Amino acid sequence: DPEYIPTATDDSLRRLRAEVIDLYYVHRIDPEVPLEDTWGAMTELVTSGKVRSIGLSEVSVEQLQRAQAIHPVAAVQSEYSLWTRDPDGSGHTSDGDPAGDVIGWCRDNGAVFVPFSPVGRGYLTGALGGRQFPAGDFRARNPRFRDEARATTDDVVLPPIRSVAAKHGVPMAAVAIAWTMLPARAGGVSLPIPGTSSLEHLAENARAVEVELDDEDLALLEHLPVAGSRY
Repeated sequence: DPEYIPTATDDSLRRLRAEVIDLYYVHRIDPEVPLEDTWGAMTELVTSGKVRSIGLSEVSVEQLQRAQAIHPVAAVQSEYSLWTRDPDGSGHTSDGDPAGDVIGWCRDNGAVFVPFSPVGRGYLTGALGGRQFPAGDFRARNPRFRDEARATTDDVVLPPIRSVAAKHGVPMAAVAIAWTMLPARAGGVSLPIPGTSSLEHLAENARAVEVELDDEDLALLEHLPVAGSRY
């Protein structure tokens, strides 16, 4: 709701005890509200000095172009990992609703691409095994974590990642995160944001900067199959 955005911003500033927010996102596009209205309200935050830069999340190239015509998009946050390829325009998606080459758009328009869930909500670390999730865990109802989906993917998705990790002497999480940083090689900026509540996992994630994936690695990782939609 464009009318609610100023209030939400003031609430954020108060909670942060800050005078200005460096980057403020619209995390989901409301299909009932014109994007132009929402982005116009975000633009006013920049004009007023409350926010320095604004970004979008989970959007298509078409939506990015519409927003860019009003005000520059500083960052784009999308789910992106070895089993969620929607933002790269490769067509390697299980959701049936291609977003287009969002990563290429970011590169061409000077926006930072911010991949979230780069280790597939823990799946790509290889540490979940046959774990069952409690009812309050998002993964308990996620199609990709159902037994039938994992029966299809466990034996074909995880072994290539495990092989590359062993070759480089790093955890599987580091390989998965390093892969999401590849757009930087093409002149763009990719800043993955893996989440963790464990210091051990944080250290494993940080090792992604040690990994230089070569052509042999990429051949193994490029076309991993996916079973089940994201949501």
